[in-house]
Amino acid sequence: MRALLSLHGVGSPTASVLLHLAASDGYPAILDQRVLQALGVRGPVTVGFAFWERFVETCRQLAREAEVGGRAFDRGLWQWSKEQGLPLR
Repeated sequence: MRALLSLHGVGSPTASVLLHLAASDGYPAILDQRVLQALGVRGPVTVGFAFWERFVETCRQLAREAEVGGRAFDRGLWQWSKEQGLPLR
């Protein structure tokens, strides 16, 4: 993550997409509004490295508990949020 963030124009959401596409089981969710909603994150968040580490570890644990791969986990969170009809921030 730190290496990707050092690239010009790459923020946390884009870096999370690249990591997820390269290794979805290691990085089982893309950092986006729908996924954060599905995980119960409310309000604006500052995505520093500590937040990112907690996000990734939480997603890894939940994916293991659900016995699904990273891609299925991410899709499931996104779809749940979409079906709730919650407004995006």
